[in-house]
Amino acid sequence: MALTNAEIADRLESFASLLDLSGSSPYAQRAYRRAAETIRETPASVP
Repeated sequence: MALTNAEIADRLESFASLLDLSGSSPYAQRAYRRAAETIRETPASVP
């Protein structure tokens, strides 16, 4: 079953939170959060 854009974005945001908790690079965290935001706002389905 294919994931919706919202589900993909939720997973990316969750991963960003895990990176934050592990003390990972803030740049990586921001990249995942921006990707989530972009996918959430995209009207077309992301394959």
